[in-house]
Amino acid sequence: MREKPGIDKKGLILHNNIEDWVAENSPVFILDKFIDAFMKQDTIKLDGKTIEYSKGKKDTGERPYGAAGLLKLYIYGYYNRVSSSYRLETESRRNLEAIYLLRGLRPSRRTISDFRQHNGDLIKAAFLYLNEQLRDNGIMFSNSISIDGTKIKANANSSAEKCIEVWKDQLQKKMQAYMDTVSKEDSDSTILSEELKAQQELHKKAIASMQEKIDSLAKELEDFKKTGVASPAIVEKLGKRDRDCKAMLHKDKSVQPSYNIQVSTDNASHCIITNEVTTEANDINQLENVIDRVTEVSGTMPEEACADNGYANTRQMQEIEKESLEKTGKEIRLYIPFFPSAAEKKDFENGVTFSYDEKNNSCVCSQGVVLEFKKERMKSGRKYKIFRARQEDCKACPLYGTCTKARTKGRSVWLGDDLQYKHRHADKMNTEEARKIINDRKGKIENVFGTLKTWMGKLPFLLRGKKKVSIEMDLYCIAYNLRRSVSICAERNVSLAFK
Repeated sequence: MREKPGIDKKGLILHNNIEDWVAENSPVFILDKFIDAFMKQDTIKLDGKTIEYSKGKKDTGERPYGAAGLLKLYIYGYYNRVSSSYRLETESRRNLEAIYLLRGLRPSRRTISDFRQHNGDLIKAAFLYLNEQLRDNGIMFSNSISIDGTKIKANANSSAEKCIEVWKDQLQKKMQAYMDTVSKEDSDSTILSEELKAQQELHKKAIASMQEKIDSLAKELEDFKKTGVASPAIVEKLGKRDRDCKAMLHKDKSVQPSYNIQVSTDNASHCIITNEVTTEANDINQLENVIDRVTEVSGTMPEEACADNGYANTRQMQEIEKESLEKTGKEIRLYIPFFPSAAEKKDFENGVTFSYDEKNNSCVCSQGVVLEFKKERMKSGRKYKIFRARQEDCKACPLYGTCTKARTKGRSVWLGDDLQYKHRHADKMNTEEARKIINDRKGKIENVFGTLKTWMGKLPFLLRGKKKVSIEMDLYCIAYNLRRSVSICAERNVSLAFK
């Protein structure tokens, strides 16, 4: 408990320092202690390398602001949905909590912006240090995790191809409207012949100039479709352009320049364990990378991991289970449902099934027809066995027309080398316990994305480029974990200690 301020003769409260003006239960005190403990370490390391505070590229000038104050300001800003360096500059001059964290310092907007730009490793190290402290305080455990990804719009305009097409169409409409106006003026003109000729020459030059611009845009569009690279003039005209982001399809069916953010959370506390900014539009190849990163930062492999069917990569799942067996002596429990493909779903609706006999390497359909083994083939890193029925058998089958409509050959089936694993895993996922864990996953990680996206607002990322976007995500994750830890400590009526 801090001392209460005194009372003067007039009954007014005497405040000796700025701390007296900050609410006693304000989370800024936990933030203050967290960064002070983090910066007091003898060495700050990330991936085995010592991290030092960088004030930017300039070696001259006044003594730089300390890293602790600027780091506190940024985390406080992201905690309160203020991420702009301009707005943080304003907050540092009028917000009592921000003034307390900075101890009255007033950094400029450029100083604040440069700190974030040049100290990504320091911010990442702060995120990892916070998680380490949460584990030491018994808040985060990392033995049971949930994994998911979400697409977040980048700070970029739409694709160059779309913009060029729009500009070309607008210019064509403008030229057509101009030609219609000129044609009408010529027909109604009472101007003398020589003046009319001079005016017509000007019109021809204007029309020729517009046509030249249209032809130039058409060529630019053709070249961009071939190479994917826009000319410097087009790039300058495009304005905001993030060269690292990719066009991705969102849930509202819109295609926007975005990043796919991979997040793992602790199922007990709902705190974020790891985050990674990727440019892959789907999650199918992300499972192994996320599990490896969780193992690296927590020092132990999780005992169970839950994810949606987008992570159902059987090759990676088998590799992870094998690795966990070797490292821990027991197999990791992966709660990842398998959803049937469009072809499998259609077969199921039509009552068509196929059973595979591994011993005899044979495949039999639900009508008892034996399919002939043709060959093995590699596709997308997986080995498939291809079976095909005889044409005459399919045409004589009562399901001909629904199972297959082929006229020159019978129904073919591709069976992957992971077929037996898929069957075993599907049986595990059909248990009551597994179904409950899979259904509960959304409540453990979807609320994380909901909170983060609410904080991000209409303009999710202010920075451009994968490296800088990763810095912003680390700041959001630090702020989120601090908020979660404050709530958990309040529920348990305990205080958060930093070593």
